[in-house]
Amino acid sequence: VQELKPTYDCPKCDKKGMTKQGLHTHYGMVHGGKVNMKQVKVNKPGKSSRRAAAKKVAAKQDTTTDDDSGDGYRIGPWTDEEHDAFIEGHKKYGNRWKLISGEFVPTRDAKQIGSHALNYFTTRGQWNGGRSNTANQE
Repeated sequence: VQELKPTYDCPKCDKKGMTKQGLHTHYGMVHGGKVNMKQVKVNKPGKSSRRAAAKKVAAKQDTTTDDDSGDGYRIGPWTDEEHDAFIEGHKKYGNRWKLISGEFVPTRDAKQIGSHALNYFTTRGQWNGGRSNTANQE
């Protein structure tokens, strides 16, 4: 499975479609300083209505990280919408957290999703040591 990666648009000029690293390099060389990722337009492939809804929830709650990384992922307790999206993503992709983050829960990064999965499944006695038995069974 080839993972489609998001592209980023510069918030200060019309340069579009860069990788995250490319955006940081461009911004530093052309505009000077560090880019504020909260001002950057992210173009995610395969955008779904679920992703749009998750972004609306994150915008309302405004509990994104406020460190210098500017990655824009939420911190704190998971919303019901995020958890439901996580369950759907887990049904489709199993334990492939990056894919779940990219398509189903864009408000959380892969590490947060893996931690949520561990917490969720161990409290239900369903954790299988990180091996997926839900997606792509043959």
